Amino acid sequence: AAHGGQVQREADGRAEQPCLVAAGEYLHAVWSGGANGQIYYSSAFLRDGSTAGGWSEPVALPGPERGQSVRSAPHLVADLGGNLHLVYAVPLNEGRGIYYLRSDDGGVSWSPLHTVLDAEAAGWARVDRPTVAVDVDGALYVACVRATLDGSMTEGVYFASSYDAGETWSSAFLISEEGGDYPQVAVASQVNVHLIWYDATGSGAWSGRWSVDGGRSWAPPIRVRGF
Repeated sequence: AAHGGQVQREADGRAEQPCLVAAGEYLHAVWSGGANGQIYYSSAFLRDGSTAGGWSEPVALPGPERGQSVRSAPHLVADLGGNLHLVYAVPLNEGRGIYYLRSDDGGVSWSPLHTVLDAEAAGWARVDRPTVAVDVDGALYVACVRATLDGSMTEGVYFASSYDAGETWSSAFLISEEGGDYPQVAVASQVNVHLIWYDATGSGAWSGRWSVDGGRSWAPPIRVRGF
């Protein structure tokens, strides 16, 4: 049997781009909402996740000190130890970029905010749709999209990695040219990284690349069959 119902309600009626992950006996959720476009976090026991009363009071997670732009596209994953890893975007204006947070205690507390990509310093007009994966040794892999100011055209999919728990990040590596969008990244084994994205050029299809050294080098792009 399937059961459903409202589990969260924002005071101003806006709760967008939710992401949900299960880790151990808990459900963890993040979303973009509130009057200032913040990223919110809440958790629940698995058995209580279908009712609003089972979820913790939403907590606004840290944002960059520069600018007050809307934050978007949160993506949350859990590693084998149950630690939580979150990335989100500040797409526009001052402070635009991709940011990373982690929690090693099930969402009770969160690390200081770390910058994955400073899009403002890089001269990008817009950045969005980050995705994150973590391998068995805790290495982190993030992909995101560069776009025009109005978001009507993408200018490439980029990749960055961290081997020190998100403290420092590699330079952004261009994975695909103009037209790449909606990246998804996964780790098949230690430092064996796979990335696919939607290619809006031509007939439109999904493409992919993989790396056997943690994103330091990449195989040429291929088309993903079946799309």
